[in-house]
Amino acid sequence: MIVLYSGAGVLLLDVVLTRLPNQRWWPGWAVVGGWLGRWWPLLVAIVLAATAGAFLRLGARRPTATTSTSIRWESEPGRPGLLPRTTVTPGPPPVRRWNWTAVTSIVTAATALAALVFTAQSLSATREQITLSEQGQITDRYTKAIDQLGTQGPDHLQTRLGGIYALERLAGDSPRDQPTIVEILSAFLRSTLPTAADHLNGATNCPATTILQVDMRAALSVLGRRNHAYDKRTTTDLHDVCLVGADLSGTQLEGANLDGADLTHANLFAAQLTGANLYGADLTGADLKVTFLDDAVLIAANLTRARLEGAFLAEANLTDANFDGANLTDAVYDNNTITRGATKNDASGAWW
Repeated sequence: MIVLYSGAGVLLLDVVLTRLPNQRWWPGWAVVGGWLGRWWPLLVAIVLAATAGAFLRLGARRPTATTSTSIRWESEPGRPGLLPRTTVTPGPPPVRRWNWTAVTSIVTAATALAALVFTAQSLSATREQITLSEQGQITDRYTKAIDQLGTQGPDHLQTRLGGIYALERLAGDSPRDQPTIVEILSAFLRSTLPTAADHLNGATNCPATTILQVDMRAALSVLGRRNHAYDKRTTTDLHDVCLVGADLSGTQLEGANLDGADLTHANLFAAQLTGANLYGADLTGADLKVTFLDDAVLIAANLTRARLEGAFLAEANLTDANFDGANLTDAVYDNNTITRGATKNDASGAWW
């Protein structure tokens, strides 16, 4: 029985000292685990003292009175024969004796508890070593992936792809590193794609067509399918990039920063741009059919001749957006911010 109690105690202390602080579904676990991890020796001492007191209380046997009984045969006047007479003689004073079995149990329990504490400390030290080893492995994987991503030239395409997918795996294994990985992949795309000029001044340095290579599309896919719960306000940053005529259909760029990007004639069919920042972006002639632009910022964006059939623009900020010649057939609007300069020359069937 003592062995079973000891095993249960080891598991309990392992949970208290190592696993509770790592729970994420209830933030209070970190507080409880930290408090118990600091004060568990005092709690063990209290439990040990209470257990010892209980065993000592029961360890001594209660004294019992000792007596002796004797029978004598006597005759009674007027009656024939002998009759039995019982005589009770008190024995010596009672002596209080110790229950050495209980005392042995106390010593055994104390020894088991000491072994329990030692085992718990060993488990905690082992888990700390494992955590340090895991962090070292994550750092090595991170460094290797960055080196792979930094290789240039068409001959190293597979190497760059390996680095991109290694970073995706790393973001899943270590969610706290995901914001940094998002920034790295965004910087990779910005450094690989041409840079657009200020469209508000009517200038552009972008090529006639932007062809997304395999590694660029892979980086966009990885950024799009990540778990946004671990972003810590980090967004995909593609500001001022050239994406003229680029095929971005179905791309998930939720909350992305596309401030000043050149998306002229880009294919954004059914793309996910909810909450994206498209301030001053050039979307001239872009295919935005069935594109999700809910809560998007389209201030001063150029949507001339853009195709917005069936697009979702609920809560989008369209201040000073240019819709000259845009096709807004069956587009869905709700509570938009539209001020001067916003034109809707072809809005037949639009829900405004």
